[in-house]
Amino acid sequence: MQTTQSAPCSRLNVARHGGLLGLMLTSSSEWVIRPWLYRHIAIFDRLAIWDGSKAGSPAAAWTAAQCKLYANCVYANEADVFNWRIQGWKTDQTIRAAATQVLLCGAKSQVLEGRWIYIAHPDEFLVQDLRILVSHVERLSPLANAIEFKMLYALPSSGERSGIREFQAASNGYQSFEPIVSLASCDAGYIWHEARLFRWEAGVEWGQSRSKTGIIPEKGSSNGWKYWPTAAHFDRTTRHSLAPHIVHFKVHDFAPGAFKVEKSKNKGRPWISFTRSGLHTGMGTHRTQKFIIDWNQSAEDQIFGYYNRTGHRATPVATELQARCNATGLEPRCSVEWQPQARFSPSSPTKKVAGDTF
Repeated sequence: MQTTQSAPCSRLNVARHGGLLGLMLTSSSEWVIRPWLYRHIAIFDRLAIWDGSKAGSPAAAWTAAQCKLYANCVYANEADVFNWRIQGWKTDQTIRAAATQVLLCGAKSQVLEGRWIYIAHPDEFLVQDLRILVSHVERLSPLANAIEFKMLYALPSSGERSGIREFQAASNGYQSFEPIVSLASCDAGYIWHEARLFRWEAGVEWGQSRSKTGIIPEKGSSNGWKYWPTAAHFDRTTRHSLAPHIVHFKVHDFAPGAFKVEKSKNKGRPWISFTRSGLHTGMGTHRTQKFIIDWNQSAEDQIFGYYNRTGHRATPVATELQARCNATGLEPRCSVEWQPQARFSPSSPTKKVAGDTF
């Protein structure tokens, strides 16, 4: 079966230690895929998108069309790629193993050795240039082969609900939706770290189950995963300042029926399921954060009532980003401004452009 792709598939055949590569799993992400690609695509030598959206659906068509705009983007729809063969159960690991084959386009995995690969999520936006980040980490910690990021947890506030509803009511409103503008609030106190960037080395393999290492390959090189920043090298305060950050738009799909309160797979407890994600994602009860899922209230009401329900402050994303950019001890500080028209440059900048604001 021929794979549905946005452009002819050419084998990855580049020098060791070449530019950055990207893997993206997505499903029904039409509300964010256009601005994500516009902002980030120039960072990558090649980005492979594995789309779990239903073949022929508006979401699949829109995602494929956006990828086709960029010569370094390769698209494959899950329904059309059985020839890539997901090995074993469908998990984050096995799907990314298949997506890696899309990235390679028939080349052997050895061509990946020495290359840094970013696990891209269409709901996670950057302000720091990954190319400069990799260069900086390699200088400071040459053995590091996995980089953890701090997540800035962006959730819509009750005051943003009416504006989002206007996009929901519009015909194809997702096509002009700008998350940076419409999802401008975050819970700055929510702390979460996760690896997103890793270096492929001899011996690296994707696993069969959900990886204990997170979403990077289950099996590292013969020396295992060496994370940046690590407790072995830095105290907690320094480590916190050296971790790069991501804005995670936790809720970003506003299609009809996108949220539903239902039983989770974890002991049947209630949670808010993101019904179109394809990877069992959602929001569960989080007692530390004081977010308790209520069977008797609609999922949408609970999402937009997050700050009222938890008593947490809705901080402007731009304000929190500015604070984090100013406090970071890691280069780059912030390379691209927090504006919907801003995008990373094809050539890696050496420093933040004067006058940039967030």
